[in-house]
Amino acid sequence: MATTYNSPDSSKRPKLTPEDFLKQQKNERSRKAAANKKKSDNAKTSRQLETSKEIEANIKIQMITANKEFATANKAYDDAVKAGASSGTLEILAKEVVDKRKLKDDYMGAYTDAYSRRIALERSLEQVYVAAPKTILNKFKRSKNTKNKDKGIGNASIEDGANNPTPPIYYYNAPMIKTAYFKVDSTQDQYSTIAIDNPGNFASGLEAWDNALGAKGVIQMDSKKALSYANSVSADNSNLDKNLYGFKFLYNPKEVSMTWGVAEGLNWEGVAANMDPFSPITLGLKYSTINFSLLLNRIGDMAVINAYGLNEGVGQPYPIFDTPNNDPNKEFAEIYKKGTMYDMEYLFRTIKGFNSKRTNRFNIETSDVGWLQGTQVELHLGDGLRYLVRINSLDINHAMFNDRMVPILSYVNISCSRFNDLS
Repeated sequence: MATTYNSPDSSKRPKLTPEDFLKQQKNERSRKAAANKKKSDNAKTSRQLETSKEIEANIKIQMITANKEFATANKAYDDAVKAGASSGTLEILAKEVVDKRKLKDDYMGAYTDAYSRRIALERSLEQVYVAAPKTILNKFKRSKNTKNKDKGIGNASIEDGANNPTPPIYYYNAPMIKTAYFKVDSTQDQYSTIAIDNPGNFASGLEAWDNALGAKGVIQMDSKKALSYANSVSADNSNLDKNLYGFKFLYNPKEVSMTWGVAEGLNWEGVAANMDPFSPITLGLKYSTINFSLLLNRIGDMAVINAYGLNEGVGQPYPIFDTPNNDPNKEFAEIYKKGTMYDMEYLFRTIKGFNSKRTNRFNIETSDVGWLQGTQVELHLGDGLRYLVRINSLDINHAMFNDRMVPILSYVNISCSRFNDLS
């Protein structure tokens, strides 16, 4: 039988067996070692981040210079062709264009790699996007016996820090394969000398067009509404889908139609004096609309994926992107099964909000219930075109199918009405 270890002052220290005492000391040493290792790793990552920022900045300067040199060489060749220059001159200028294009593409690839590495390091340090959706939801605790009249919803109370939550992370539909995006020598070449092979791996639509070159627009759950909803549900509800979703465009719209109308019957002097702040909140739903069309293209994807994920031996044909389960192959398998309706699923999740996925009678997990929910969502069409909207209607035309009758090319028309998005 083990003897009992008595501390000098047993009233202040618990009694431990020798085995328990040694185990406690071992655990404490392990904890300190782990804490020291984490501190050392963070310090190392911080140094790597600073180096990565310097490398990214230098490559960006070189990339911009290379883009300008390519544009100059390309213009010189075009001017020579128009002027009827000799074949010898054209050959020299053509070689210059090819060389400058290769240099530009090399710098573009290097910049994309440097940018992705810097983002990965920032995330690992939790300096930029530190809040996973679960973390945000756990900041909001449901109180059964207390009622906060100033904050929260119903019987909910908000813990310290919930009023200033860290930025949420959104999960978007997977991008297309790189070769499906517009690149140099395409129709986009007349507008930009930068090759585009990804939609921008940003964590929120608010970051689009910041550092992401050629970013695509998004429709995403309204972060403020998401936090308010989180405040009204039990944080320990394991059945709740705690992820924030968004629908990222595969291509940006070619045209956007916007309308404004006069709201009748309002006291505009009172509104201007801020004496009637509530009347205009939803008037935009009736008088202000935004309409646009999107192209969904999954033709190229079908050549590199199968029912289980990415085909073997195809390398990495996709740009970097985040997934809810950290397993891109699950996303690829869904694309293989649903085609362009995979992308629509993310739009339905965005509109329906938390816990929107259901298993239907055909044993298919989906957020498509046959109708739309009039929730407010964020629409990011461009750097200066950001709105809080309601999706009024969607109509989709499937223009191409594969041999399994999976839609692989579709056109989507989206009609929105605006909420008053003034802070």
